[in-house]
Amino acid sequence: MIDFKGIDTISFSFADELIRKLIGKYGLIGFMQRIRLENISKGCAIVINAVTKQQ
Repeated sequence: MIDFKGIDTISFSFADELIRKLIGKYGLIGFMQRIRLENISKGCAIVINAVTKQQ
């Protein structure tokens, strides 16, 4: 679980290094089965969605 509580936004480079590397390691379906993202603000969600679309 990755908890984004209290975080309004993240940089594209942070999301790329964290999320995309995990997706690269586990694959998108494996990532979704293993890792839960919680308390995601709208700003974080926008950046994470942009990163995952590049995968």
